[in-house]
Amino acid sequence: VCRYLVKNPDWRKIFPLGKPHVFKRTNTGEWARCE
Repeated sequence: VCRYLVKNPDWRKIFPLGKPHVFKRTNTGEWARCE
């Protein structure tokens, strides 16, 4: 996470509207965005 923030310092793109993107693991082992 820290390396990502160093490479992408604009937190507004990471946390739109001040909320983080939340993901969950699917049955196939992939990541899916929680709505």
